[in-house]
Amino acid sequence: GGVGSQAARRAAAAAARLRSRAAEALPEPTESMRQFWKIALLLGARTANSAAAGGGDPSKFLPLARKLSQEPRVQRTAGEVLAKLGERALSRTLRAAFRLPQPVFERDGAAGGGTKKEEVVGARGEGSKLR
Repeated sequence: GGVGSQAARRAAAAAARLRSRAAEALPEPTESMRQFWKIALLLGARTANSAAAGGGDPSKFLPLARKLSQEPRVQRTAGEVLAKLGERALSRTLRAAFRLPQPVFERDGAAGGGTKKEEVVGARGEGSKLR
């Protein structure tokens, strides 16, 4: 029970408190988020427990990643994901730069798709609806 082990216990206790507070503050994960974490853990993603146990060596998965990255379907999907992320980043940057409100999405009853409706405030403060 030296100074190092006391510091390690204090750090572990602080990490546990932080995880507990984060769990209270964050919303419940969706089903797709849980599925993603299952896949990530199967592929060797590190958690606090697996890192301590030495699990999840990323170099084991480089050959698999190289092989998957050569597949046309994976390339297309990755391109689509990157394009959507780029669009979101650009949209958020422009909204922040021009101090525009976030868009409000409404559901169509029969179609099940969302329509985008934004409130845009003009220079004199009058609002107009966009669809």
